[in-house]
Amino acid sequence: NIFLILSLSSSEKAVIYPAILIAMLVFFIRPFTKINIFSTIPAFIISGIYTLSRTSDVSARLGNVNPGYTGESVAFDPLVQIPIAIYSYIKLILIPFNLTLYHEFNSFPQWEYALAVIVTIITLEIIIASSYYALKKQRPLVTLIPFGLIFFISSLALTLLPINIAWVVAERYVHLGSIGFFISLSTAI
Repeated sequence: NIFLILSLSSSEKAVIYPAILIAMLVFFIRPFTKINIFSTIPAFIISGIYTLSRTSDVSARLGNVNPGYTGESVAFDPLVQIPIAIYSYIKLILIPFNLTLYHEFNSFPQWEYALAVIVTIITLEIIIASSYYALKKQRPLVTLIPFGLIFFISSLALTLLPINIAWVVAERYVHLGSIGFFISLSTAI
């Protein structure tokens, strides 16, 4: 917990640690008991307190990301934003062309958006199917596939919020998450 506090003082992205901790408990700790779950409560409390303490910074962040921000609520539809982000990050990891500091999607073709939705659904299906197979059939190596994908998506959670506090896609957001993606990919191979 001390290391969580120290990591939060250096980067807000550490707030996702409790989600990673739960995934680790589910997939790697046997036997899975209530004591294991209760041991995660301090991490959730620390992350929750940190998140509440940073909510006052949201409007300042909105002004930095969107200079035309006037104080009104700026919301994105997560059903549009999340598939675009997941698809774009997977595409950037596998085919790293046209790298730039910020990716703007002023025009995202319908066929590519449909492909983004399909990739997102397939990713979620892989998480569900491999989780079921790994946990029901007691296949320890297969647990790396859902764990890695959960790690990948969890690390992006802060940028997938329905409010405009971050760019939808920027390479620096996926540095940590790419570890989970490659864990899943190498295990599958």
